[in-house]
Amino acid sequence: MRSAAIFIGLLLCFLQSRAQSVVELVINNDTTICAGSPLNLHANLMNAPSATQSYSVQGISFNPDPYIGANSVTLGDDDQTRALNIGFDFCFFGNGYQQFYIGSNGWISFSANQPNSWAGFTLPNASGFVPQTVIMAPWQDLDPRWGGTISYAIYGNAPYRRLVVSYNQVPHYAAGANGCGVTTTTQIKLFETSNIIEVHLLNKPICTVWNNGNATEGIHNSTGTIANVIAGRNNSTWTANGDAYAFLPNGIQSQSINWYANGNWIGSGANLNYTPIQSQTIKAIAQFGCTNTLFDTATFKVNIDQTAISIQQIKSISCNGVKDAILLANVNNGIPPFNLNWNTIPVQNNASITVGMGAYTVHLSDSLGCTATATINVSQPAKINASPIVTIPPTCSYSKDGMITLSCSGGTAPYQYVWNTGLNAQHIDNLENGDYHVVVEDANHCKDSLDFHFNTPLLQVYAGLDYAIFAGESVHPEPLLNTNTPLTYSWTPEINILGEHSLHPILTPHKTTNYTLTVQDMKGCKASDELTVVVKVMTDLPIYNAFTPNKDGNNDVFSLKMFNDKIQLEDFSIYNRYGQKIFATRSLQEGWDGTFQGEEQEIGTYIYEIRFLDANGDEHIKKGDIILMR
Repeated sequence: MRSAAIFIGLLLCFLQSRAQSVVELVINNDTTICAGSPLNLHANLMNAPSATQSYSVQGISFNPDPYIGANSVTLGDDDQTRALNIGFDFCFFGNGYQQFYIGSNGWISFSANQPNSWAGFTLPNASGFVPQTVIMAPWQDLDPRWGGTISYAIYGNAPYRRLVVSYNQVPHYAAGANGCGVTTTTQIKLFETSNIIEVHLLNKPICTVWNNGNATEGIHNSTGTIANVIAGRNNSTWTANGDAYAFLPNGIQSQSINWYANGNWIGSGANLNYTPIQSQTIKAIAQFGCTNTLFDTATFKVNIDQTAISIQQIKSISCNGVKDAILLANVNNGIPPFNLNWNTIPVQNNASITVGMGAYTVHLSDSLGCTATATINVSQPAKINASPIVTIPPTCSYSKDGMITLSCSGGTAPYQYVWNTGLNAQHIDNLENGDYHVVVEDANHCKDSLDFHFNTPLLQVYAGLDYAIFAGESVHPEPLLNTNTPLTYSWTPEINILGEHSLHPILTPHKTTNYTLTVQDMKGCKASDELTVVVKVMTDLPIYNAFTPNKDGNNDVFSLKMFNDKIQLEDFSIYNRYGQKIFATRSLQEGWDGTFQGEEQEIGTYIYEIRFLDANGDEHIKKGDIILMR
């Protein structure tokens, strides 16, 4: 039975406005030939559409689709859209396109950034002021800002879809009070496979406000050198109502036909001589147009009538040196009865024999004297041998990122892997320091074993001794390491540290602080240790009991500057013997100079009160007497 797959299906439908015959690729019928006989492959591509290098123009019946499509676009005056999808491959002047652009002045183009001029030029025109790679339906000065609808839609089913772009009651430019007040309704259709272009013009009035009302209806190529224009409608003044034109490709169609056998290319051309050596599927693929591909397939069976024999090894040797392989002679074709003779077996005419490693030949003869010979080499597996191909210990002493990958040769696959961890895999990971043992067993229970030991050294650090200091003092820790490899260092918290990323920083805490030293090697392994710097607090301030504010430069001011790094002052007040506060400050840099409101105070005893926080943030109050002397 003939097997023919028609590329575009057995469709009997027609394009909406233009009837089109079904494209069909016809090739050979099924056949049977003898081995070694040549076969003539023949293909004929029927009803292929013409190429689009050139067009003819023909008036057709007015038969538009709906003038409002599923997809509306918004355009301004002298505007154009972004790229829109055609929905199928379309050929135009010999080039294939998948996207198009809608211009507000009544045209669509297959190239971006076309000039937005509002007509006034005769086609063809390569001046750069005229849109190119364009279909004009017609090209005139429209202004969709004043109303109307510009839309597009895709109708039908592949490979006979059509893209329809519609301008519905789009006003001409200056459609307002001072304009013409007229609109145009027109439609462009692009047909898949045939590449036919149609323009269905419902109404096109004249508006002479701009360009004397001139308009152009036609198509224009990508270089502005070729145009097909409707007679009398090339940058001229005209009207139309309910007419339609088709732009029909009439170029010479180029075709190429390639042949494939079981998916492999065997040649090209409408006729090809080919000699198959086995039954196989022959496929012809015909290519034409810009992007379309048609194909048909046929299957040819080749029957080889000759005596043949083959040897099948139905059981392999289980282990090296064991004779337990089983061979079976299979007779193909020929006329019984058959005689079988094995070259190494004394018992004759046995179809099945059990053997060890070696080369074995069987001779076949049938009742007609046809003979055939088959030879087979029986091999035995090598001794099973397991070896590591990847051995990566844990990166750090504490990490679990080690891995082992084994390679196994010899024996009989598949192999089983049994680890002391309970895993059963050729590759194991997430391993930590420790001992690992694996037993590898092949399909015939032959075994091999391996042992592994991971011992990534422990990275250790000793931050140093604890310290006890007063606020403002510093310490220089002396850490110890168990490695000489390059490390990075980090002290935390990073408070009152000079050199927080060095091994020997300077620590000057203002309060008791626990410092942690963290070291990291180049592999990312870390270790840390902590030391404590105890900041001793000063709670009983040693304050002198007299001062002489006589401006001799010696002991003129009663102040607390000497405690600058040891306390945080909350309040420092001086009272006279009547309990009147005559001095107060919260700064350790300020002191009492023996005056009150600019007047020197009399010699005598005064009372001071100090409220302060120690280095650990605890509050204290100290009171006492100070003698003012002159």
